[in-house]
Amino acid sequence: MLFGLLTSLLLGYSFMIVLGRGYAEARGIAYYQYLPCLLLTVSAYSLLVGPSHGRLYGWLLSGLIGSLLAINFSVTSALVRDIKRVNEAPHHFFQQLVNFVDQNKTMPGFSFQMVDNTGGKFNPDVTLVIGYPDDPASRANTLPLAAILFRKYLSKENPTHKLVIRSGQ
Repeated sequence: MLFGLLTSLLLGYSFMIVLGRGYAEARGIAYYQYLPCLLLTVSAYSLLVGPSHGRLYGWLLSGLIGSLLAINFSVTSALVRDIKRVNEAPHHFFQQLVNFVDQNKTMPGFSFQMVDNTGGKFNPDVTLVIGYPDDPASRANTLPLAAILFRKYLSKENPTHKLVIRSGQ
């Protein structure tokens, strides 16, 4: 019974990590491998030693697993809160920019110029590699994220709108 519970926890964890991702991406984000390794270790131990120890052993092992899951949940929740806090200002900026473009894109000749006075705080630079990233002959272009997403509407020469990005806006 305990082995089945541990197996389903491992499968659930794997499913959550891999769902909708390719192998390389899933492997890149599965940096919390200590939880599956620990569950595998506890599973192996419970299969080898567990039946000879009785009910108290089962309760202790269940408590240990529950504690480990609670610790993992706590650490993961804190990490998610930190990521959300860091991404809140850029998310708000891009949501306003998307709304602005959606409201004006049907206007004939619509274009805009962006002046970023924040040093990329809301509009980070993104490096785009042309070719394979590990090929030394590949070229890389670094552009602000908004320039990549809204290239169709950007114009430095004759924009119909000029957006100035300031800190705190």
